[in-house]
Amino acid sequence: MKNLIKILFVLSFLLPVCVQGQTVTWQNVYNYNGQKSGGRDVIQTYDGGYIICGALPNKIYLIKLNYLGVQEWDKVLADTLGEYLFAFAIQQTADSGYIMTGRSGINLAIIKTDKNGILEWKKKYSNFAEYSLGESIIITSDNGYLACGEIVTNSISFSYLVKTDNMGNLQWERMYLDSGSTASIASDILEFSNYYYMSGISTTTKGYLRKLDLTGKQIWQLNFPSIVFFPKILKLLSNKIIFAGLGRPYGISFAKIDTSGKILINKVTLTSSFEFYFSSMCINSKQEIVVCGSQRYPPKVGFTYFAAAVLDTNGNLLNENRLNSPNNVYNAPYAIQSTLDNGYIFAGDTEYNPDSDNLNPNNILVAKTDSNFNTPQVVNIENSSFYIENDYKLFQNYPNPFNPTTNIGFEIIKPGLVEIELTDISGKKIATLLKENKTAGKHEIIFSNRGLASGTYFYGLRIDGRLMSVKKMIILQ
Repeated sequence: MKNLIKILFVLSFLLPVCVQGQTVTWQNVYNYNGQKSGGRDVIQTYDGGYIICGALPNKIYLIKLNYLGVQEWDKVLADTLGEYLFAFAIQQTADSGYIMTGRSGINLAIIKTDKNGILEWKKKYSNFAEYSLGESIIITSDNGYLACGEIVTNSISFSYLVKTDNMGNLQWERMYLDSGSTASIASDILEFSNYYYMSGISTTTKGYLRKLDLTGKQIWQLNFPSIVFFPKILKLLSNKIIFAGLGRPYGISFAKIDTSGKILINKVTLTSSFEFYFSSMCINSKQEIVVCGSQRYPPKVGFTYFAAAVLDTNGNLLNENRLNSPNNVYNAPYAIQSTLDNGYIFAGDTEYNPDSDNLNPNNILVAKTDSNFNTPQVVNIENSSFYIENDYKLFQNYPNPFNPTTNIGFEIIKPGLVEIELTDISGKKIATLLKENKTAGKHEIIFSNRGLASGTYFYGLRIDGRLMSVKKMIILQ
């Protein structure tokens, strides 16, 4: 028995890794102080959680979540001069911080924060232009940054590429425009085998893919007239390139290309609804292409839902599903990433607002799914306007592991409605252990396992409807 207790104690610290054998699913809405907000990008972080790159009016909104979707912190980044500040893409850096690209004022900007979302620096580029912005960013093999997007000069829009060192100092910049075109925008960038590959769209060629050397000089360009919206690019283990975007008629325009520029496959894949609005894609552990987008249901007349489709490396449809997004409102995903537990994380916008009869124009919707895109319904909205970290403390239960009872303590510095919720390792709610108005100060409850099976469970502290903290407990029969 003592050995079993030791094993369970060790496993409790390894749970974020061990739980990868069982996919965690959840779906939450996030908002800041009732303001219009939206999710633009999401990545899984080194600790197994997630960072959401979001938007508020004229500001960047970062939300750090643990792997259960519980908010650990959020940060609002604003321009010191009151100018517009926005980010479309985010990556995690080697120091566990974050790098983003978007726009500051009228300029493409690269923004660097530490691991807690504290701004370290912000650099603006293209001061000679009328307007520019960044759509995508990567960390390059020399530990610098490469951002792509759009630049407007003399009323003509060019695809724009900015290369910097790891402090954001400009190393070079290039503009690209097809002959006869009046507008061109770069939407994605990747690096491998000492070359860059940039995708985008222009008024003459529609979708394009460019191969560039490490100074940005073009080697070849391929055009794909079937693509009508910002295309994305991925690299397969076979060193083939996948190029995809929104195609006609509302399908997935798919191409596979080798590094010499030879087009191996070029087709439009239709989903069963014939109304799939492509937004982003990723590769899963099976080297399948997973595409996310909006799907209207019922077709042509209904609201839009998060949706996803799985394609093989030849562009054939393997699986598709419409997520369990909030009903009777418009939902739009902008980003998808595969996760360590063989599921997926989506981020985007929703009109859903369970706290009000009047729909907020936008909130941030984040969905964590299994490999078939199953996820539970949204049950709450996480609003970040009420409490800060020092307003509460949720203490580790004792004893732990336990049988049959344990003590759960918490502390709040202002009165409020306090709830203690119990969930299993999949995030399914089992019981509400406490739901009472509490005064400021320390409180404690005694929990009996109520016949629950041995294993790991979670208890969460919710204050005035907002989930503040979650801790693990182990029941040992």
